[in-house]
Amino acid sequence: MDFLPSIFKHLPESDVRAALKIFTTLDVAENGLLIERGDVDPTLVVVQSGELIISTGDTLLGRMGIGQIVREIAFFFWDGMRTASVAASMHTHLLVLHALGYTALRDSGNPVAAALEEHALNQLTDRLRVVGDRIASIASIASIASIVYGAEKALLGQNLVSSTGWPRRWAAVA
Repeated sequence: MDFLPSIFKHLPESDVRAALKIFTTLDVAENGLLIERGDVDPTLVVVQSGELIISTGDTLLGRMGIGQIVREIAFFFWDGMRTASVAASMHTHLLVLHALGYTALRDSGNPVAAALEEHALNQLTDRLRVVGDRIASIASIASIASIVYGAEKALLGQNLVSSTGWPRRWAAVA
């Protein structure tokens, strides 16, 4: 059981062994496409080794490594439609859980189901925190630009700055 990602380490071995019988494994070659945006697929993936790249079009959204869960948004929250494309950046080994298998784990009270849910929520929280920080940074820059624009507009209104942005006394020289 040493080959398992840390998400399973704190769980009773008997429960993990029972759960692993429900998972399937998948190997994805380097540059292999695992998910294409818009696909409908009722599975959840845990990265066992390697790395996956998540993107939409030319925009890199993130990288997922050992122990991270992929496809969790569509799996837990929506109808299974994939919101991003996922490809392997290197040879990657995955544990794959079908929605029916997850339901069986949850209904039987296997703690692996709760561990997957908790891990997915933690990952989403971390991603939302990063997005929030990005938005705050953008908002801060926009706020500074707005203040500068407002100050320039006020100075123009007081006829202290020329329309080129130079102070009046410099505008004559420039």
